[in-house]
Amino acid sequence: MPCNKSKYAIRSRRGLTLVEATSGFIVIIPIALGVIDLVALISANEINEQWAEMACRAAATRQSANTAQKAAQKCLDDFEPQSVAQQINLVQVQFDPAKGQVSVVTEMVTKMPVPIPFVGDINLKTASTQPIVGIPAPE
Repeated sequence: MPCNKSKYAIRSRRGLTLVEATSGFIVIIPIALGVIDLVALISANEINEQWAEMACRAAATRQSANTAQKAAQKCLDDFEPQSVAQQINLVQVQFDPAKGQVSVVTEMVTKMPVPIPFVGDINLKTASTQPIVGIPAPE
């Protein structure tokens, strides 16, 4: 009789291990997918910051608000869509010769590699400010 009892004890431990592993995967897989989305968002935000900085530098070399707007837009026109970063838009250009600086705000449309339920594309906004270098200094 004692031998039969030990066989059942081994079987139930094997079953318990399977249940524990399955429930562990149910918890670990969503966490891993969330981490993938988080890394993609951080990467897309970094790309948006770089493009905003380049557009702001292009606008800072101009002498008027109109030409600064065009220069920033021309810089952003070179953007090529990627798997996560779908599109980048110029939201605002503030050309302020009195303060001697130009500010550019960009918005990037991002598509998550692992779609989040009830959430579509995520828009990331970034602002950048640079000193104006296209206007000669007053004498």
